[in-house]
Amino acid sequence: MKVLITGVSGHLGSELFNRLIKNNDIYGTYLTNKPFTSNQNIFRIDLRNKQDVISLIKKIKPDYIVHCAALTNVELCEKNKEEAWASNVIATKNILDAKALNSKIIFISTDYVFDGNKGIYNEQDTANPINFYGKTKLMGEWLTANAPDSIVVRTSSLLGHWLGGYVDAILSGLEKGDIVKGAKDMISSPTLASELAEAISNILNFDFSMFAIYHMAGDTRISRYELAKKLADAFGYDSERIEPTTAKEIGFKAPRPKDTSLDISKSKSNGITFSKIDNAIIKLKDSYEKK
Repeated sequence: MKVLITGVSGHLGSELFNRLIKNNDIYGTYLTNKPFTSNQNIFRIDLRNKQDVISLIKKIKPDYIVHCAALTNVELCEKNKEEAWASNVIATKNILDAKALNSKIIFISTDYVFDGNKGIYNEQDTANPINFYGKTKLMGEWLTANAPDSIVVRTSSLLGHWLGGYVDAILSGLEKGDIVKGAKDMISSPTLASELAEAISNILNFDFSMFAIYHMAGDTRISRYELAKKLADAFGYDSERIEPTTAKEIGFKAPRPKDTSLDISKSKSNGITFSKIDNAIIKLKDSYEKK
């Protein structure tokens, strides 16, 4: 099975590449951060350049394309809408236009396509993004829905062992003895990147003949404040140094939806499960200790 993964220098893309490479013919793309690997099947490409995308896909002729690459910095997307549109919409359109007729595609989307007024969203709920990042990802979904042999996967608040991520920010602050703020009005379904990569690898066996959306996320609805306190406790820090705040107090320029937790019943019915948050944190801590 030949699989092309876009964005293999990113959090999810790297997890997925390392998982699938053991038993498949795997190819990957990156733009700015070259992965630390000697693998010759990783290509530097600007997905916003249609001709380059066409050339690469013609060369590889993948059976599957997993489109992980995206500009996910919500603040940057709000500040630079042109760059966000090119990275998240134009790049997606280029891939869809270029893919071979027998290539199946999985588009990775986000809980930020929802406005956050309801929470526990299922796949039939109406998307209504309130920031530009969410709008670009919803447009990517619409484009994917009109392509043959396609699936959309929405996920939420990826957790993993990488610099600059939410977990790293919390633990680094605690390590330095800082008071760490956690928004009590930002609620989601935190998801281990490793578990999402495993779930996506299972999707490759799904029926792609009918377009479908799947919510694939952690099995716990929790605020960033509550998550930060659990991380502090698990990693042996004083959770009293975690203080509640709000998205407004943090001063985000881009609006943040309050509750984008996802209902993952559909994924469960297809045999795909995710950890509750306490077990997810145990797995996360174990990955830190192995590094």
